[in-house]
Amino acid sequence: MAAGALDPLTLADDVERLVATGIAAQARALALARQENAASFVPDEVLAARIQDAQEQVGESTAYFLDRLLPDLIRGLSDADGAAGLVTGLDRTITRLDTDGQVPVVTGAVVTEFDAYRAKSLRLSNALTAAAGRADAKVATLAGVLKSEIAALDGPDGAIAKARAGIAATVKALDDDVNAVVTQAKAVGSGVKGFLTDKVKFATGILTDFGGKDTTPPKAGEKPKDTGKKFSVTGIDVERAGDTGADTASSGATGLDAAIAAFKRDNVELAALYQRLYRLNAAMAVAAALTDQITAYAGALRLTAVAAANVTTTWETCLARTDGALDTRPSVEAALAKVTDGWAELSARLRHARMAVAGGRGLIPDVGPLLVRTP
Repeated sequence: MAAGALDPLTLADDVERLVATGIAAQARALALARQENAASFVPDEVLAARIQDAQEQVGESTAYFLDRLLPDLIRGLSDADGAAGLVTGLDRTITRLDTDGQVPVVTGAVVTEFDAYRAKSLRLSNALTAAAGRADAKVATLAGVLKSEIAALDGPDGAIAKARAGIAATVKALDDDVNAVVTQAKAVGSGVKGFLTDKVKFATGILTDFGGKDTTPPKAGEKPKDTGKKFSVTGIDVERAGDTGADTASSGATGLDAAIAAFKRDNVELAALYQRLYRLNAAMAVAAALTDQITAYAGALRLTAVAAANVTTTWETCLARTDGALDTRPSVEAALAKVTDGWAELSARLRHARMAVAGGRGLIPDVGPLLVRTP
């Protein structure tokens, strides 16, 4: 009898590792499945189309893993648990067989089932390996496009830097607009003041010089004399009294209107620039987050494929040690005496593993919505 016939070997450890990596890949795939279209944050239409196409390709990979490969992984747990049940049943049956000739038939059926489990494990391993390879290629494509986006956004000559420079220039323009408003308002005030001053001088001159008569009382027996003074107001052009101030006020009012219009226009521009900066920063955040997520998903899928391959190798080793070793009742009983406890322990451990991966999503986190939602 070959040593270690029916021995579960490291199958429990291997399956638990497969479960752990499968849960990690599931969480990563769910995060990507719930990720919104990153292209909606990208102003460049060509780049946005490339991002959307690459993201859809990655989405196909996550859907395939969640819809096809993960259920197969869960069935693999059932296969290992079924193998434990077969060993327990064989232990109960072997002593009840009527003849030794029935032993190879019974043990052969067990070995056949073990080989079926090995074959399914191999198919899952191959499928995961192929899916991981395809995912690597799709992730590399999307990562390359996202890198182009980040390069266009980040850096001293990137869109974010340009938006910030535009904001700084517009803020300065607004400061200049405010100063212009104040200056033109002062011009209006100065013009109005000049206009009123000229009018007051003009009116005062009228009251002082009206009639051109000498107001000095005449001496006794003398008639009042005509001084010969004519109507005049010192420093005032009678025809254009107040026009200079009015012109200044009118010019200042025109400049004030223009300054206020410039202020409003630059204020609208500043608001638009802040909106653009918000979108650019959002695009940068989404690109960085998505890059991390797709890289983590591809890595988790590779680890799951490796874990599945290890499970297959263990099945193959178990079968190789069992082949031709269970032909007689004594050989079967001796083998069962060594391995029954090991299979019972495996069954208990797999119960927890199966609950972790499929039992109400107990260990699967709810990743929630996208980090940054579409504005």
